[in-house]
Amino acid sequence: MRVNKKVIAFIIPVILILYYWKDIILNISTHLYDWRDVPFVAWVMQNNIWHIWNMDFDNLYNTNAMYPFSHTLSFTEHMFFPSLLAFFVSLFAKNIIVVINNMYLINHIAIYVCTYLLSGRFTKNRWIKVLLSFYMVFSPYMLSQMSHFQMVFFWPLLLSLYFLFHPKHKPLHTVLTGVFLGLQFLSSVYLGVMGMMIVLIWYVYQFIDTVLTHKSLHEYFKQVGIVFAVFLGISMYSIYGYIQMLEIYKPVIDQGQLVTYAAHPTDYALVLSPATSLLHKIFDFFSQANHHTWGETAAFPGIFPLVVILIGIFFYFKKNKNVAKQNGSKALLFWSLSLIVTGFIFSLGPRLNWNGVYLVTPLPYYLIYKFVPFMTAIRATARWYFVFHFGIYLLSLYLLNQIDEQMKKQANRTMNIFLILLFILLLVEQYPLPIQATSRQWMTKTVLTVQKECEKDPGPLLEYPLVYRLEKDNPISNLEYTTNILLTSTEYTCEYLSGFSGYEPKKYNEYKKFFENNEFNESSVAFLKKMQFKYVKINKQALFPLQNSSMSAVLQNGGFDKLTEDETSSLYKYNSLHDPVVNSFDKEKGH
Repeated sequence: MRVNKKVIAFIIPVILILYYWKDIILNISTHLYDWRDVPFVAWVMQNNIWHIWNMDFDNLYNTNAMYPFSHTLSFTEHMFFPSLLAFFVSLFAKNIIVVINNMYLINHIAIYVCTYLLSGRFTKNRWIKVLLSFYMVFSPYMLSQMSHFQMVFFWPLLLSLYFLFHPKHKPLHTVLTGVFLGLQFLSSVYLGVMGMMIVLIWYVYQFIDTVLTHKSLHEYFKQVGIVFAVFLGISMYSIYGYIQMLEIYKPVIDQGQLVTYAAHPTDYALVLSPATSLLHKIFDFFSQANHHTWGETAAFPGIFPLVVILIGIFFYFKKNKNVAKQNGSKALLFWSLSLIVTGFIFSLGPRLNWNGVYLVTPLPYYLIYKFVPFMTAIRATARWYFVFHFGIYLLSLYLLNQIDEQMKKQANRTMNIFLILLFILLLVEQYPLPIQATSRQWMTKTVLTVQKECEKDPGPLLEYPLVYRLEKDNPISNLEYTTNILLTSTEYTCEYLSGFSGYEPKKYNEYKKFFENNEFNESSVAFLKKMQFKYVKINKQALFPLQNSSMSAVLQNGGFDKLTEDETSSLYKYNSLHDPVVNSFDKEKGH
């Protein structure tokens, strides 16, 4: 039987995606891509899955972390839509590791498929569609943000644009544009806001075109109104939760974060990604000039798009009038250039940094941040690099189509050879080695005991310490420690004090400082009783041995019984019958 070339062309990148994830596929129930940010994503999804499973929508914005505070899910990304998909996966796999790994695999393939569909709106050449879809799924942006699931879950945005550019646009397509744009916001506030910006820039261009060509403004405003009305109707579930949180806590964004998590102009030349590609290894000496090593960065977009852009510009100015007429409007060109400029400027944040040095100079984003309310949601401005990256994809798509139109006059073999050479370049430059997934022993004897105790006698839990103590000022170790506490909490229902998010209430920080700035003593036990904590779990791997032994004595003297212990942790439960303070008070009452 003859195999269709179109199918082969489409399947090759899918096989390469699966090969990239082979370590996860072979160890899908035990290994993770990353043990710092991925456990956090798993925790968010598991909390949402619990609410869906129990139909507990009254507590939709609450989690089991940061006891006793409410609306704790709104301290971070809600991820409602991917959590809904994860819920369906969880019907077949109860292990949260299996669920999150499947979500990563499904998402990566979905981005490839949806990019292929969107590319088809602007070119009929299937090889161009395959090439640019492959670039999208292994782009510097994608690989640098892979552990931040909410930042790589953008196929709903691609589908929104797919329906926006339907050649026979009908009201249904307008509605679907708004639906998927809303689902993108329910998946990620960052990408939801950026998606709105991408669509808004397109509509601004369309408004100018409508006025200049004397088309119907009524139809234009009708379409825009429907898209954004549907978007608001769907995204309101998330927006409402954030509004409630803002009213309760009135958070103030630390201005220093806007500097720390901003891109530097030098990132676009000196930060090479992915680190495991062949070309990265060849040009590694070049990246050593980069001194922006803390916070978030943008990255060099790649030699592949630069080659496409340079050759495309040559063909663009060489094309004859017939080709220009056949290609019609230059809307895609202006749209892509606008996105590149917008993404670049916004990613730099409100003040200028240069290769690791803070230069203070105000930038245009400073005014946007001050006067556009929802922009305060974008704490890590470097992530506007997504809009830059998306503009690069669209520009490459436009120019490759120009080249294809020019080469149609010649033998088709010329264009095919050109695209094959580009694919080889893309493989050498961007395709990384398969990920090296790892496992952790997180389901310990103590965790299983917590699970059983919380089921039969639920109550607040203190995971101690709240921050990793064995290495001072090591944010990486502390991040892994904190998010792994979140991961273990997916196995039990007790609320607990620990947490990790983009925002922490002032009172919560006071609690943290109380435990971290003081030795664990009788005052600590008194605080636990006042806050009605029922359990204390000591994580020995995060403490010095002497701290662990002294804590055990203090807890037991304060009425906490030891329930279990293993190599990594121990668990204590409050028992008022063994509390000397309570017993002495009862004796006095008896007299």
